[in-house]
Order: sequence, then C-alpha cells, then structure tokens
Amino acid sequence: MPACAGRSRPGSGDRKFHTGFRTDWRIGHDQWRQLFAHTSIQTMVGICSGSMKLLLVLTISVRLCEYLAVADLAGNEQRVIINQDSALNEKEGEQMNELLNKAIASTNTVYLSAEKALLLAPQAVESVLSANLTNNDPVARAIARSVLDMRRRPDSPNNTALKILSSTEERSLKTVRGTPHPDVTASQLYASLGPAAAEYLALRLVKDAEWQDKLQDWKAKSVLRYLHAARNPDAADLVIQFATETKRGDLRREAVEAFQGIDRPQLQRKLEAQRERLRNLGKVMPPELSTLLRN
Repeated sequence: MPACAGRSRPGSGDRKFHTGFRTDWRIGHDQWRQLFAHTSIQTMVGICSGSMKLLLVLTISVRLCEYLAVADLAGNEQRVIINQDSALNEKEGEQMNELLNKAIASTNTVYLSAEKALLLAPQAVESVLSANLTNNDPVARAIARSVLDMRRRPDSPNNTALKILSSTEERSLKTVRGTPHPDVTASQLYASLGPAAAEYLALRLVKDAEWQDKLQDWKAKSVLRYLHAARNPDAADLVIQFATETKRGDLRREAVEAFQGIDRPQLQRKLEAQRERLRNLGKVMPPELSTLLRN
C-alpha cells in the first residue's frame, strides 16, 4: 500500500492524512499524478481530512472540465472535417454531372473530348454514370452504359470495335481502293463482337459527323451494315435519331434498313417517340421514316 494510505503520525491521537511528501497541503502536480495512480478516488476521499476532501473534489472537477472541453473541441473538429468532405464530394459530383451533360449536348471533336474526360475522370463519375443507365434519353443512356463499360473493362467490345475500325483503315491505305470496304468491315465487326458493340457504335454515328464525310463515310456504312446484322434493340433509338438527322439520303436509307431488324411492335413505339420529340422541336419526321408508322 502506498505511503499515503492512511498512516497516522507517531504520537498523534487523531487520524491525520499523511502523504509522505513535502506537506499535506502543497502537493505538486507529479505527486498528485502518483497519488491518483496508486489509490482509488473512493479511498482517497475516505482518508482525507475535510479540507483535503474539498481540494480533491475541486481538482477532480477541474480535470473533468478540461477533459470534456478537449473532447468537445475534438468533436467539433471532426464535424468540420466531415462537413468539408461532404462539400468536396458534392462539388465533385456537380463537376461530374456537368461533364456528362457536356457529352450529351455536344458533337464531333467536342464530344470526343468529353467522352475521353469521362473515361479518365475520378471514381466519383461512376455513380453519376450509374444513375443514368436507365435514362429516358437514348443518348444519355448510351453514353452512361458505354463509358461505364469502357472504364471497367479495358477489353470492352466498344474499345475492340474502335481498334477494328482503326486497323482496317490502316491496312486499306496500302490497297488500290484506299478505303475499307463496308461489307467486309461490317462482317469483321460482327464476327468479332456479335451485337455487343451495337449501342456504342450507333452512338458514335449520332455524335461523329465526320463519319458521314465522303472520305470517311465507309465508317458510317460499315457500322450501319453491322447494326443491321446485330439487330440490337438498345441501338434502335440511336439509329432512328441518326436517320432523322442525317443530310444524306443514301445513309438514311441504310439506317432504315438497319433498324427494321428489331421486332415490329417495339419499332413502332420507338418511331412514335421520335416523331413526338421532333414535333416538340418544331420539326417533321423524314418521309422514309414516317411511312413506317401505322396511321
């Protein structure tokens, strides 16, 4: 038992509190700590004189207040950190939404830059893309599905399709024709990928007007013939949109051939939705498409 555990001074009739230190009243900080370390509070209060009990209670009260103050300060700091993180996450989410909206609204090189930015964006973009996987807008839906797949799978069929188009173009430069044959390219795409890249390639048809240029229209024709073979309903809305927007009658006719492979009732719904969208924009559906609608 420590020296302070209730010894009486020799020759004293009354039980006095004896610390074994300098004096009973002037106990240093280190001595208090040593005292607390070896004696319970109940024992200490029991063995102290009335004045020492008061001093002990006051000391414990002060220490308790200091502890609570430090704990409250730590809690406030933690709340600030959490709030700052929430603000940063909210800001990052807004930036990712803006990037997706830019991709939805843009075409040609601006779209390609936005798509690349989505592919290289932080992980937070995936929650934004996931929220748009069932978007009613076929363009937004296709971007979300395609980019998310390309981020998660380096060997995504979408990436493979682009590589096939690029390698086919490189090989054709060494031939007399100078450009790839659409039928051959379409066959290669379907043999390699089946219908897996249909939605993404249809999206690129809508977004990349250069595919309709005379020097590159082999891409548009190759993709349209691939889509005709794929018969993927997910691509139909985009092909209908392409057929509506293209200025070239020959490509429109190929687009009409491409989307007629899907089942008739579903095609009617998609054509009606496109007609309504055009009506809201003050536009008219081209006759090649309107004749397919039941009156």
